[in-house]
Amino acid sequence: MLFDGKNFMIWSRNVKLALGAKNKKGFIKGKVAKPAVSHKDYTRWERNDYMVRCWIFISMTDQVAGGLSLSQTSKQLWDELTERYSKSNIPLLYQLKKDLGKLEQGDMSIGD
Repeated sequence: MLFDGKNFMIWSRNVKLALGAKNKKGFIKGKVAKPAVSHKDYTRWERNDYMVRCWIFISMTDQVAGGLSLSQTSKQLWDELTERYSKSNIPLLYQLKKDLGKLEQGDMSIGD
């Protein structure tokens, strides 16, 4: 299932299950801390974090992926997605569509 910007709850559950199965959920939860660049485990951590980010990106549409910032870690990417898509904006969208339909320019409606 690709994340299309509308199915965050189901998609995020599936991603968490998949990451849990691969023992990688700690990367998006912040439980796998980024070691110092000089630490012996840094390269392994970086490779795993790249892999988690890749899995997240390939599970979403190009439109959603293109609208995201260049997150430095999978945790930052997950936090951005959660902040942006976990809240329901349905009432706001309804009001915006309603207001957009009322727009006029001079004596003409926006549709003229």
